[in-house]
Amino acid sequence: MAGVLATSWIDRMVATGDALRRGVWRPLARLGIVRRAIVDRDLRLLLLAATHGGVALLLAAVAPLWLLLLGPLLLGVPHVAGDLRYLVLEPRLPWRRGGLLAVLLLLGLMTAHRGALALGWQPSSVIGLSALEFELGLGGACVLAAALFGAASSARRRLLGSAAAFGLCIMLLCWPHRAFVAFAHAHNVVGVAVWLLLAADGPRRGGRWLLAGLWLGGHALLLGGTLDGVSAAAGAYWAPASGLDFAAMGDQLAPGLEWPHAARWVQSFAFGQSVHYLVWTRLLPQQCDPRAAPSTFRADLQMARRVFRRGGLALLAALGVGLPLLALVIGARARDGYLHAIAFHGWLELAALAAWGVGRRSAAGAAVRPTPRPH
Repeated sequence: MAGVLATSWIDRMVATGDALRRGVWRPLARLGIVRRAIVDRDLRLLLLAATHGGVALLLAAVAPLWLLLLGPLLLGVPHVAGDLRYLVLEPRLPWRRGGLLAVLLLLGLMTAHRGALALGWQPSSVIGLSALEFELGLGGACVLAAALFGAASSARRRLLGSAAAFGLCIMLLCWPHRAFVAFAHAHNVVGVAVWLLLAADGPRRGGRWLLAGLWLGGHALLLGGTLDGVSAAAGAYWAPASGLDFAAMGDQLAPGLEWPHAARWVQSFAFGQSVHYLVWTRLLPQQCDPRAAPSTFRADLQMARRVFRRGGLALLAALGVGLPLLALVIGARARDGYLHAIAFHGWLELAALAAWGVGRRSAAGAAVRPTPRPH
């Protein structure tokens, strides 16, 4: 009964969203470039990505802490849903069932360990490992399993891929704290890499690579200090966001660095995270849609029901709405809880890339057979 009520509420929200969407598109369609973008998906995605990137760069300069707070709260659940859809339920990168199962078992163990930590118990201490070492070991094992069993490939490619993954495991365990910080930053690039791979054989390929270069240029502007004056004028460094402040975020994302370098790395992470969310919530769904015209919220809902079923969709909707509501009560702790619970997803993305790296079939080849959209 609860699931029926939840999906009925979702239907009403979707209908309202489509009505508002039509009201926005009608006046914009008077512009020639917008009319072309309506029928040209690749042009539309490039315009969306470029606009989002510009706005994200501005927000990373003037309000990075709010970007770090609100991004996971508002887009975190849809982002993880995209991970599960395109990497597990309807994988667009090549997986063999045994490899995917091994990765999911390891990630399940990682999630269970995090749950035990939340309850005050550290199972990894039984085998003499810290919680961080245990988690990084499981993450490295996921990448190794993906390289060995994740995709059909030659023995030579599996050997080379597994050797590289084994080297990664060694580095993770030898320098766990540095490796964890490096992985946090590098993870934001993974979604961009997946999008570029899936769209590799499509039109406007040069435009996508140019866009990726511009995103890297945004990181260079932030890390090089070019936008420091803008940040200082906006008061970005002295305005905490409901429990987040630069000192704490700098300790997490740039430990050991002095001001202003630590602040720049925090801003770079905020920008990269925003682009990462865009890829999984908008670019990949539209790239994998067989129709060229923009999707409606109703069509997206139908697809979500087919992929996640009624119960899964109701759960995702409850989490997506409940997380920001919880943040109104406990502030940044809701964000921290979300990030603690979904730590597995970054390793899932990296393992999928490892499987693609050793596989015979290209990601683009997998992408040209989109799942039919129900009508």
